[in-house]
Amino acid sequence: MRTADASNSDRGPGARHRAFTIVEMLVSVGIVALLIGLLVSVLAPARDHAATTRALSTGRQLLASTLMYAGDHDDGLPCFGARGDPYEPVTFFGWRPIHPQGYFRANEWHWASLVVPDYFDAPPGVAIAALTSDDMLPAAGGEPPPDRLFRSSFLMTDTAFAAPAYWKTDEPSEDLSLIRGTRTSEIAFPSLKGIVMEFGEIGFVDPSHSSRRDPDIGSLRVLAVTGDGAAALRPFATRPTVEQAAVSRPFGCWSTYLFATRDGLRGRDW
Repeated sequence: MRTADASNSDRGPGARHRAFTIVEMLVSVGIVALLIGLLVSVLAPARDHAATTRALSTGRQLLASTLMYAGDHDDGLPCFGARGDPYEPVTFFGWRPIHPQGYFRANEWHWASLVVPDYFDAPPGVAIAALTSDDMLPAAGGEPPPDRLFRSSFLMTDTAFAAPAYWKTDEPSEDLSLIRGTRTSEIAFPSLKGIVMEFGEIGFVDPSHSSRRDPDIGSLRVLAVTGDGAAALRPFATRPTVEQAAVSRPFGCWSTYLFATRDGLRGRDW
């Protein structure tokens, strides 16, 4: 005769099994959370490294494409004109943004529309997004914007859209003929002058992230491509000598390194 305290292993297939206790479930959840935390800490640097590598490659390709564009356009860097008036909203191939943008800011974000796709065929995953009718309006009738309208996270320096003489003094020059695309021949210090900056996947995503901080000056860093084609994370935030290194201008340009360095493309960013 079987006793009442027979082991569970002796019971039939219909016998009930003991459920997990709350303590056991909490321990299991804690172990899973710990493993996930360890996995994230291991994968995060690898993910950042992959994103940086991809952006470095794209930046170099974009600069190379820009130089090819300049070679076909009298040595001038890509630039959307505004009839010599930096206050005038810029139109792109007969289209204008829903929120009109001034000369410098419009060129910062949309300059890639002049090199994509004719000089640069953006691969999948590259942060160069085609604009849609939700972003643009026809300046004088027409269909939705053509496929060649793009807004890039790779910004071009403001000094690319005015002659170096425009940036020499503290006050803007009254000579609006200086508001133009600058020439590659005006880049006096190619290895020291930032031309293209990535402000999407790499820059400004998480300013507190250690890989985005400069340990020496504690400032934000951004991926920059210099005039000689080199690409690296560079300091972006202002430093004590910024007043001597950059100039302030109206019309939406940035008075900081990599954007409004004194003396234009002849200026040194670091």
